[in-house]
Amino acid sequence: MQTMLKVVTLLALISSTYGGVIANVWVAIGLGLDGNWENPLHWALSAVPDVDASIIAAGDFTVNVNAVTSLSGTLTIGGVLNSVPTLNVNNKLTVGTLQLRSGVINIAQNASMNVNSIQIDSSLTDEVVIITGPLFVSGQLVVSAGNTLVLRGSAFLNNTVSVAGDLAIQGTATLASNTEISGDGTLTLQGGNSALSLEGDATISSALSIEDSAEIQASAQSTLTITAATAIDLAAQAQLTITDAVVDFRSDVSVRGQIVANAGSTIIFGASHKVTVTADTTIDGAVQLYGQASVQAGTLIHRGSVWLHGTYNVTTSAVVALEGQITVNSAVAITGSGSVAVRNNAHVIVNGTSRIASQVTFSAQSRVSASSRAALNFGASAAVQAQSQLQVIGDAVVTFEASLAVQGNVTVDDDAEVVIQGSGSCNAAANMLVSNNGRLTITGDFTLNCNPHGSGTLSFSSQTARNYTLTAAAYAIGTLEVGAESSVHTAGDVTVQGAVVVKGNAQLAVEHATTVQGQISVTAQSSLVMAGSACNAASARIEASSNYVVMVSSDTANDAVLTLSGAAAIAGSIEVNLDATVNFQADTELVLMKYASHTGAFASLNVNAAASTKRQSDSGYSVRYDDDKAVLVQGEVIVTTNEEDSGAVSQVVSMIAIVLAIFGLMF
Repeated sequence: MQTMLKVVTLLALISSTYGGVIANVWVAIGLGLDGNWENPLHWALSAVPDVDASIIAAGDFTVNVNAVTSLSGTLTIGGVLNSVPTLNVNNKLTVGTLQLRSGVINIAQNASMNVNSIQIDSSLTDEVVIITGPLFVSGQLVVSAGNTLVLRGSAFLNNTVSVAGDLAIQGTATLASNTEISGDGTLTLQGGNSALSLEGDATISSALSIEDSAEIQASAQSTLTITAATAIDLAAQAQLTITDAVVDFRSDVSVRGQIVANAGSTIIFGASHKVTVTADTTIDGAVQLYGQASVQAGTLIHRGSVWLHGTYNVTTSAVVALEGQITVNSAVAITGSGSVAVRNNAHVIVNGTSRIASQVTFSAQSRVSASSRAALNFGASAAVQAQSQLQVIGDAVVTFEASLAVQGNVTVDDDAEVVIQGSGSCNAAANMLVSNNGRLTITGDFTLNCNPHGSGTLSFSSQTARNYTLTAAAYAIGTLEVGAESSVHTAGDVTVQGAVVVKGNAQLAVEHATTVQGQISVTAQSSLVMAGSACNAASARIEASSNYVVMVSSDTANDAVLTLSGAAAIAGSIEVNLDATVNFQADTELVLMKYASHTGAFASLNVNAAASTKRQSDSGYSVRYDDDKAVLVQGEVIVTTNEEDSGAVSQVVSMIAIVLAIFGLMF
């Protein structure tokens, strides 16, 4: 009876299943059967197979491989007559080709299954095949459309994996060097303990979905390149851990869960692609962004090195926290109404011109550096928090286009420049150090409630007419510069421990006692205005085309002038404004400047006298240069006044001078 059953089973399957080739078929029902592979009574040919074998009996049944077993041909499991077998591999099983159509393969922990190639191919729809335990595939793994292979144990994949259906990894899949997973199907990491382990560079071009906690790990910085045509999805509540691997995403990525990458890893987001983050994510490893990143919710923390070659968009309520070394390359833009936090010893390196349009907060120890005058512009409000430090070094130009609030420390060093174009202030507790060749340039409506100091330059250089105030303080700065269309007024007794340069169309108005320990230079079309108080300085240069203005009242006569302990180099023009309280007699002398020595002379003199100012002579005004001072006197040469008849008087006097000269030549 058992022999007849074997014959019937065999003949029924010869042509339809195996194309006329006789394979040894497992017999599941009969006398003397124990479910063990090694029992010849289980096989239709009454012998344990060593070439081809088929386990395709109907129903649920179990086959146990207990001894070392080898098949040089094909092992076919399931898929016919509602066959749902379970193959338990308890020893070493070696198979040439494994054709899985349905069922389950369980490989014991100390056992193994070595396969040259696997084909998951069933005529049944939505068939799921599960392999649990150590699986070694030295050749191809093919999952046909409509089929699913679930790998629950450890699997070693050594060549090509073709996925037209679904391949779910719930254990650890080790990818040998140059392994490629491709096809129109989906590779899914699921189950909470799934992992891809790289022994060399590998590629995934099929769709990739991460449903639970999963890990990509590697040795020797192997690279996993992902080139899926559809977006890679990291599901909500899922976590992708990247350990010592280089993961190169050349696909769009949707991060709804978390990415945790250790310091030995690198994540590359390729050009022309987009990564979208909607959950809290911490990346300790390196990140290279060539495409677009959109942080739409949560906080994205970069603790490792970040190379930004693309664009970053940070939407409302989202935060990007930079805590490592961030290299910002030319044309990079960080935009959006969210915020960027530069903190915890972060170092921003700028190459080229880039812009951050999101709100920025600097905390702890932060640095910005660059070479070749690379520029980083901040387009939204920025803040340097209390007890924190922003250090701008190298050759960087950092521009704050909007408001800036400084409560902590700002250091500008090593040829760097910080430009404040917007509003804001530094509070009294803030510390702004401008050292070496550094520059702090204020062009906007920024209020100094602190005292910038250092060997660098503090510059007021608004391109439009704007007033600035220096409050009573000692400014231990290398150079105070007033340029462009700026007008700086002293609102209290001020000491500048370095030099002062006034240039462009700017004006420095000395309205309170001022001391400049270095040289005062007045250049171009700029003006130094003595507006009722004295200014003591080491030396001065009043250059051609510049203006030296002295405003004189009876209370300030001879005192409210520029007083130099050293030399005065004089050119340009001088303007003297006499108010109505000044009674300028013929023998009156008004001191305009005091010095230890001088060279040159003013090219022109303009005296603006109030209408009520008394004059004893119409002979005009002139400047007399004594050894220690320049003095305004009434002399024989009239330059100009602002009286109503000044123009006519000047013309008359000039013609008289010409006539007298001609008369002298004649006689």
